[in-house]
Amino acid sequence: MKSLIDRIDKLIEKQDISWTRNGHAVSVELWKSGRKQKVLFKRRNNMYIFYSVVVRADYFRNAQLRRDVAYRAWRKNALKDLVGFAFDERRQLVGTIEQPVETLDHEELQLYIDVLAKECDRFEYVLTGRDIE
Repeated sequence: MKSLIDRIDKLIEKQDISWTRNGHAVSVELWKSGRKQKVLFKRRNNMYIFYSVVVRADYFRNAQLRRDVAYRAWRKNALKDLVGFAFDERRQLVGTIEQPVETLDHEELQLYIDVLAKECDRFEYVLTGRDIE
Protein backbone atom coordinates (compact mmCIF):
# COMPACT_ATOMS: atom_id res chain seq x y z
CA MET A 1 0.00 0.00 0.00
CA LYS A 2 2.96 2.28 0.59
CA SER A 3 3.68 2.33 -3.14
CA LEU A 4 0.15 3.56 -3.90
CA ILE A 5 0.50 6.31 -1.30
CA ASP A 6 3.85 7.29 -2.82
CA ARG A 7 2.32 7.29 -6.30
CA ILE A 8 -0.54 9.53 -5.20
CA ASP A 9 1.86 11.93 -3.48
CA LYS A 10 4.01 12.15 -6.62
CA LEU A 11 0.93 12.68 -8.76
CA ILE A 12 -0.21 15.55 -6.53
CA GLU A 13 3.25 17.11 -6.63
CA LYS A 14 3.92 16.73 -10.36
CA GLN A 15 0.47 17.52 -11.70
CA ASP A 16 -0.13 20.47 -9.38
CA ILE A 17 -3.70 19.35 -8.75
CA SER A 18 -5.97 20.46 -5.93
CA TRP A 19 -5.85 17.24 -3.95
CA THR A 20 -4.74 16.67 -0.37
CA ARG A 21 -3.84 13.21 0.85
CA ASN A 22 -4.30 12.24 4.47
CA GLY A 23 -3.57 8.59 5.21
CA HIS A 24 -5.63 6.41 2.88
CA ALA A 25 -7.87 9.26 1.76
CA VAL A 26 -7.59 11.99 -0.85
CA SER A 27 -9.64 15.17 -0.53
CA VAL A 28 -10.41 16.38 -4.04
CA GLU A 29 -11.40 20.01 -4.56
CA LEU A 30 -14.01 20.15 -7.28
CA TRP A 31 -15.05 22.90 -9.57
CA LYS A 32 -14.36 26.48 -8.68
CA SER A 33 -17.14 26.55 -6.10
CA GLY A 34 -14.97 25.02 -3.42
CA ARG A 35 -16.96 21.78 -3.23
CA LYS A 36 -14.90 18.82 -2.02
CA GLN A 37 -15.23 15.07 -2.11
CA LYS A 38 -13.16 12.53 -0.20
CA VAL A 39 -11.91 9.45 -2.05
CA LEU A 40 -10.65 6.60 0.10
CA PHE A 41 -8.56 3.68 -1.05
CA LYS A 42 -7.57 0.26 0.19
CA ARG A 43 -6.08 -2.94 -1.11
CA ARG A 44 -8.01 -6.18 -1.08
CA ASN A 45 -5.95 -9.13 -2.30
CA ASN A 46 -4.68 -8.11 -5.76
CA MET A 47 -7.13 -5.24 -6.24
CA TYR A 48 -7.10 -1.59 -5.32
CA ILE A 49 -10.51 -0.39 -4.21
CA PHE A 50 -11.23 3.33 -4.56
CA TYR A 51 -14.48 4.47 -2.93
CA SER A 52 -16.30 7.60 -1.89
CA VAL A 53 -19.41 8.14 0.23
CA VAL A 54 -22.35 9.65 -1.63
CA VAL A 55 -24.67 9.78 1.39
CA ARG A 56 -24.36 8.33 4.87
CA ALA A 57 -26.89 5.90 6.33
CA ASP A 58 -28.58 8.60 8.42
CA TYR A 59 -29.72 10.33 5.21
CA PHE A 60 -32.31 7.59 4.69
CA ARG A 61 -35.24 8.67 6.84
CA ASN A 62 -37.45 5.80 5.76
CA ALA A 63 -37.48 2.58 3.76
CA GLN A 64 -39.18 4.19 0.76
CA LEU A 65 -36.39 6.76 0.39
CA ARG A 66 -33.78 3.96 0.58
CA ARG A 67 -35.64 2.02 -2.15
CA ASP A 68 -35.90 5.12 -4.33
CA VAL A 69 -32.16 5.84 -4.00
CA ALA A 70 -31.32 2.17 -4.58
CA TYR A 71 -33.32 2.30 -7.82
CA ARG A 72 -31.52 5.48 -8.92
CA ALA A 73 -28.16 3.87 -8.12
CA TRP A 74 -29.14 0.77 -10.11
CA ARG A 75 -30.05 2.98 -13.09
CA LYS A 76 -26.74 4.86 -12.83
CA ASN A 77 -24.90 1.52 -12.78
CA ALA A 78 -26.62 0.56 -16.02
CA LEU A 79 -25.35 3.76 -17.67
CA LYS A 80 -21.82 4.03 -16.22
CA ASP A 81 -18.91 1.74 -16.99
CA LEU A 82 -16.31 3.08 -14.59
CA VAL A 83 -18.06 3.93 -11.31
CA GLY A 84 -20.37 1.51 -9.54
CA PHE A 85 -22.80 2.58 -6.82
CA ALA A 86 -23.87 0.33 -3.95
CA PHE A 87 -24.62 0.25 -0.24
CA ASP A 88 -21.67 -0.68 1.94
CA GLU A 89 -21.56 -2.58 5.24
CA ARG A 90 -22.45 0.65 7.11
CA ARG A 91 -25.55 1.10 4.90
CA GLN A 92 -24.00 4.16 3.22
CA LEU A 93 -24.39 4.75 -0.49
CA VAL A 94 -20.89 4.70 -1.99
CA GLY A 95 -19.33 4.92 -5.42
CA THR A 96 -16.50 2.49 -6.15
CA ILE A 97 -13.85 1.69 -8.72
CA GLU A 98 -11.83 -1.52 -8.57
CA GLN A 99 -8.49 -1.90 -10.33
CA PRO A 100 -5.96 -4.76 -10.45
CA VAL A 101 -2.80 -3.78 -8.55
CA GLU A 102 -0.44 -5.02 -11.25
CA THR A 103 -1.80 -2.88 -14.09
CA LEU A 104 -2.56 0.49 -12.47
CA ASP A 105 -0.66 3.27 -14.24
CA HIS A 106 -0.36 6.97 -13.36
CA GLU A 107 -2.93 8.13 -15.91
CA GLU A 108 -5.51 5.63 -14.64
CA LEU A 109 -4.78 6.56 -11.03
CA GLN A 110 -5.46 10.23 -11.71
CA LEU A 111 -8.53 9.46 -13.81
CA TYR A 112 -10.03 7.11 -11.21
CA ILE A 113 -9.68 9.52 -8.30
CA ASP A 114 -10.92 12.48 -10.35
CA VAL A 115 -13.90 10.71 -11.94
CA LEU A 116 -14.94 8.97 -8.72
CA ALA A 117 -14.88 12.26 -6.79
CA LYS A 118 -16.91 14.06 -9.46
CA GLU A 119 -19.50 11.31 -9.95
CA CYS A 120 -20.08 10.89 -6.21
CA ASP A 121 -20.25 14.63 -5.65
CA ARG A 122 -22.82 15.02 -8.45
CA PHE A 123 -24.97 12.17 -7.12
CA GLU A 124 -24.73 13.60 -3.59
CA TYR A 125 -25.83 17.02 -4.85
CA VAL A 126 -28.75 15.57 -6.84
CA LEU A 127 -29.94 13.67 -3.75
CA THR A 128 -29.34 16.30 -1.06
CA GLY A 129 -28.81 19.66 -2.76
CA ARG A 130 -25.72 20.14 -0.58
CA ASP A 131 -22.03 19.36 -0.28
CA ILE A 132 -21.95 16.99 2.69
CA GLU A 133 -18.81 14.93 2.17
